[in-house]
Amino acid sequence: EALRNVDESTACRVLPLFEIGRLTDAIRQRQYILKSRTPVITHLNRVLNAVGNTWLDRPAMVDGYQWPPDARAENGDQVIAYMVARLRVMGASIIPIVGYDRWGNTEYRLGLKTIPARDDGHYCLRLDSSAVEDAAEPEHFQDTIGDIIDELELDPTHCSALLDFADISTDTMS
Repeated sequence: EALRNVDESTACRVLPLFEIGRLTDAIRQRQYILKSRTPVITHLNRVLNAVGNTWLDRPAMVDGYQWPPDARAENGDQVIAYMVARLRVMGASIIPIVGYDRWGNTEYRLGLKTIPARDDGHYCLRLDSSAVEDAAEPEHFQDTIGDIIDELELDPTHCSALLDFADISTDTMS
């Protein structure tokens, strides 16, 4: 809703991240899901249609961090690959996010490899707490980043980094 109300001068400087939530038990109880033969696709399409209708003509990032890395839609597509493909078919300029923490999962890696590169080759690498911990061992950290770049044939000059600090709202100071 907030993005629908952003004025043009601000919208041209915003690059939103749409975090597409997983199909929870509460969502599974909704009538439109109960009637569906493909609940994952139905859920994803409903959310992705809202994203596309809100921010179609501008670049945006999309991720499914809450989904298991090997999650698949009923058509066999890996979830992140399905999301990117669906939004691009709608005409959205989507920047895929590559999760450092999920990179070790073979199905996740294979799903990312099915995503056609953007014309500008832009990708975003999501570095969460596991990446920060791995950075204590720079060789392992750099090897993993190198594997991502090599396997996806990325140009590092066209990659962004998203530092994911998770939920920092909890009171850890007491």
